[in-house]
Amino acid sequence: MARIVCLANSFKRGGRCVAGIDLSTNQWIRPIGDGHEGAIGGERIINGAEPELLDILDIPTGPAAVDHGCQPENVVLESGRWRKLGEMSIQDVANFVEDTQRFLLHNRTDRVLPSEFEDNIPQHSWKSLQLIRVHNVLIQKNPWRKLECSFRYNGILYSLKVTCPNAEKYINERGDFLFTISMGAPFARKPEDPLYCWKMIAGVIRLDDGDADIPF
Repeated sequence: MARIVCLANSFKRGGRCVAGIDLSTNQWIRPIGDGHEGAIGGERIINGAEPELLDILDIPTGPAAVDHGCQPENVVLESGRWRKLGEMSIQDVANFVEDTQRFLLHNRTDRVLPSEFEDNIPQHSWKSLQLIRVHNVLIQKNPWRKLECSFRYNGILYSLKVTCPNAEKYINERGDFLFTISMGAPFARKPEDPLYCWKMIAGVIRLDDGDADIPF
């Protein structure tokens, strides 16, 4: 059993991808379900409702799951009931913001070659989840009606797909947000393309004016 603060509950084919900080270790975990590519199905529903971002949840988890060479946070989702215990404040979640690395999840682009993990990144530094704060950004639909957002992290411009259902509420509303950035397992968008680990915005939390004084 893991007690987490939920920082992602994003769309994934056949279900959802849930991730958060394990409050016993202050480390990220990503439960891997039995659905397509590890998607989590209806077992995540609590009293008829989806887990919300900032919820504190008890989730039945087991040992480490297959990490695909790039996702060390993966753990097995065991059978059992999910429970919501409460909610975490923005002020407390601010403790988990990471903004000291030069790059966002290992490089300056929206994808990472799997070989980079083996060749260029020490294994103890592997990560596929990160919480950041972004300022004055706009979530928009691209010409294919998919959500995306461009933002700067340590001066570097990133443009990423948005998979968080919560983002639908903020389309075309410029503002400050907490973003959970997730990196998927190796995937080729076309059969002839190389495999990449793609980055995406898997969690979107709007910051109100009253959050401006919180130290991040």
